[in-house]
Amino acid sequence: MCLVAAIYGTVWLEVNITSTERYLEIKSDGSWAVQGIAQFGTWILIFTNIVPISLMVTLEVVKFM
Repeated sequence: MCLVAAIYGTVWLEVNITSTERYLEIKSDGSWAVQGIAQFGTWILIFTNIVPISLMVTLEVVKFM
């Protein structure tokens, strides 16, 4: 999931950098590879919160059943 989201985010940023740099203030200083690695790390941090929450929900449903 992280890899797919990082690839999509990097491609989207490369395509839309000229229209979004005014309000997002994103500067495209690095190459697409550096942006991809940064996106991958960002998505890992975002998705680490989803796994424990879904695990707790699954445990509660199993207990209920």
